[in-house]
Amino acid sequence: MINSQAIGLALMVLLKDIEGVTGVYPISATTDVRFPYISYQRISTQTEYSKDIYPYKDRVIVDIYVTSKEGSKGRGYGESVHIAMDARQRIERYCRKLTGINIIDCKLMDAVEMMPENGIYEQCMKFEFTVGRSESNGGFNEGFSIGFDV
Repeated sequence: MINSQAIGLALMVLLKDIEGVTGVYPISATTDVRFPYISYQRISTQTEYSKDIYPYKDRVIVDIYVTSKEGSKGRGYGESVHIAMDARQRIERYCRKLTGINIIDCKLMDAVEMMPENGIYEQCMKFEFTVGRSESNGGFNEGFSIGFDV
C-alpha cells in the first residue's frame, strides 16, 4: 500500500522542533497563532504504475510556508529566511520510512518569497516527495533475486 496521503504526518515530525518556530500546521494556521510558524499543504499526488498495472510509487507535491512577522526586534524577513533554510536542510533528499510512510526521495522544486500583508513575510518552498509502498524497501532492487531452484 502506498500511503502518501499521510505525508503531512511525516512533515509534522520533521519540522516540529525547529528553533524559534511556535507551531507546525496542516493547510493553514489558526487566526490566533503566534509568529513565526510553519504551515504545509499537499498540492497533488500522481501515482506511477508498473507494467502489470500495479501502483508502485507516488510523486507528491507539497508547499511548505514559513511565516514570520516584523516585530520590535526587526526579526521578520531574516527570521523567515533562516527558518526556511533549516526546514529545507531537514527535508531535502530525505529518504527513509517515517510514521509508516516510505519516503524514497525529496527534492526542492521551487522557492518564492511573499509579503501577503504589511509586516508579514512568507517563504514558500515547493517539494516533490517520492513515496513507495509501505512494505517495500524503497524501490531499490524490488523483485530482484539471485538464486537457483534445485
